[in-house]
Amino acid sequence: MSNTLEGTIQLVKIGFTKVKGSDCYPPEQKDFYQIDGEDASGATALYLPDVTTQAEANKIVTEIEAAGLVIDAIAAEFWDVRISYGTLAWIEQGMETTLMSDEEIAKEFVGFHKLFDIPAAGYSGIYSNLVGGLYGNTELIDEDTGEFEIEIPGNQTASGNPVLFNFFEPRTTA
Repeated sequence: MSNTLEGTIQLVKIGFTKVKGSDCYPPEQKDFYQIDGEDASGATALYLPDVTTQAEANKIVTEIEAAGLVIDAIAAEFWDVRISYGTLAWIEQGMETTLMSDEEIAKEFVGFHKLFDIPAAGYSGIYSNLVGGLYGNTELIDEDTGEFEIEIPGNQTASGNPVLFNFFEPRTTA
């Protein structure tokens, strides 16, 4: 379940980590720094442009800290504004949780790609292939909520930036 937030996001923490390019799927040619922040509900915001040096990553983090840990969620060219909340975070905040159908999940997944061949089985086939790992390493990250995650490499996305796509298994109830 993804939700697009508008305006600004107040973070409670921000940081960066070095990512080995060889650990990515598919493998990247070089290592890079991933900058991410977290809000009070546990949602994450990922900084999208390539950050190749620790000094550059540190400068970005320092600027955000100086701004009071506030980021502009509308600046899509810099931040992944499709922030995924786990079902428990939504329930804790009293927000309604709506599970998407397998077809809706597949349509959203396809929407991140610049090119995508729809199989004869349609979006239901895409969902089955997604869960089955045909499009990469689809990982069950939370058994209690049925939340899955797959990384869409930057060379496949419409934006040119890698995307972590999270979704909830449709037959899971919160």
